[in-house]
Amino acid sequence: MGVPPSVSYIVQIAVTIPMLQAFLKADGMAADTTVVVTHFFVMYYAALAVLTPPDALASVAAAGLAGAPFLKTGIHATRVAFVAFVVPFMFVFRPALLTLGTPTEIARDIVFAVLGIFITSMGLEGYGFRKLTLLERILALVSGIALIFPARSADFIGLGLLVVLIALQWAPWRKVAAPE
Repeated sequence: MGVPPSVSYIVQIAVTIPMLQAFLKADGMAADTTVVVTHFFVMYYAALAVLTPPDALASVAAAGLAGAPFLKTGIHATRVAFVAFVVPFMFVFRPALLTLGTPTEIARDIVFAVLGIFITSMGLEGYGFRKLTLLERILALVSGIALIFPARSADFIGLGLLVVLIALQWAPWRKVAAPE
């Protein structure tokens, strides 16, 4: 707590990475892949530490510049960046995101990852082509999580729910509120 990301990463090299590599090797991941995946995982979380309370060095700076309360700024920063906390797990479950795979696997996983992150963000923030209803928010969250989840069947479910969400957002029977 209270250390810059580079120092946090260096500490985690000794503390966390050997354990993560052992878990991934036991799960059947190739040894050379575990090295890349674990370092990216730990480095990413070391960088995210500046956003979240109680440390939140970036939130402290932002709150000071904006003249806003620190805790409220830190909580808002965490909410806005919530999807970013999922990305390191995607590295583990979809190593092709780190270009560890065939060109087809890399392209497919990048498309599903971007879609999943985008749709989950829509659900968390409550806005798509226009403001989302509660049903649309739930559809967006379930669709995004399904696209992020590392199973091909979940990808198809997520794409199906995404089509339903887009249809609901463009539905002609929905009244569009006048701009304020």
